[in-house]
This record gives sequence, structure tokens and C-alpha cells, in this order.
Amino acid sequence: MAEAVAASAAGEGTCAICLEETPLAALPCCDNATTTESTTRFCLECLRMNCEHGGGVARCPRCRAWISVEDEEVVAHDGTGRCSICMQEPRVLVARGRAPDGGSVAICDACWLGNQIALRYECQGCGGVQRIPHPMWRYQTDGPEAFGHTPWACHVRCGTYTRWRVIPE
Repeated sequence: MAEAVAASAAGEGTCAICLEETPLAALPCCDNATTTESTTRFCLECLRMNCEHGGGVARCPRCRAWISVEDEEVVAHDGTGRCSICMQEPRVLVARGRAPDGGSVAICDACWLGNQIALRYECQGCGGVQRIPHPMWRYQTDGPEAFGHTPWACHVRCGTYTRWRVIPE
């Protein structure tokens, strides 16, 4: 039964993203015996672009599991671990590289997003301003003028973990 699902998932059809008639990709997360009635399918190129936009991984458009494209095939992404920037774990690590000291660096999806959208934040402790490579705006639940509820290290003056708010530019 699984062989039949894989064969039908890899057939030709209309991609639900680009709406082109094209060969469709098999999804490792949700193309199984329980999803044989689903007609929502995606081409490899759309899934590849989705992953590239997300730093190498993306959520499956159908079931929201983490996926990546490797060697012309969609694979389940299970790369979790400790983020080199926010130090939180377990996090899904979306980008890997080398640090200036030669060590390995792996960052989570939130820090990857924070690096893509460069915002400056004000420290509640000392009033210093620094760029934080993490989307700290997510924690400003009381509005843009309020300081967030999650601490981050201040590297400006006070040198402690403090709360932050976005500086309007």
C-alpha cells in the first residue's frame, strides 16, 4: 500500500502553490496510507523555494511538519538542537555554518528571522541600544512602546540580562 502512495504522490498533476501542471513531489511527512484521498500536492521547485526562503527548511504546506529538500528529494527535517544565538533547546535548527573561531554554528528559525530583519532595541536597564539577532518583538505583548517580557543579554553598558523594546526608525 505504501508503494502505491509513493508512486501516486510522485506523479504528474497540478501544484497547489504555482498551479502549474508538473511532476509532483512525494512528502515524507504526510504522504502515507491515511492521506491517499488528499488531492493537495506540490511540485519540488515550489517546495525548494519555500525551504530556501526559510533558511534551508520549511513547514510542510499540508501537515506543518519540518521538511527540507536534499538531492532532488523532499526529506523530513529532524535537525533539532541548541541554537548558537539564543541558546534555547530543543529548537529546529535551520542554518548551519562556521564561526570565526572555526567552531560550528547552528541557529534556530527565530534567530534566522531576527537576522533577516535587523531591528535595534533599547535596554530597560541602562537605556543602551543594540541590534539583537532574535525576533524580540514577539515578546512585546503590551504594545510597541512597552518592554518585552523575555530577557536578553545587554552588551552595551549594564552587561546583564534585561528586557527590551524596539526602537522606531
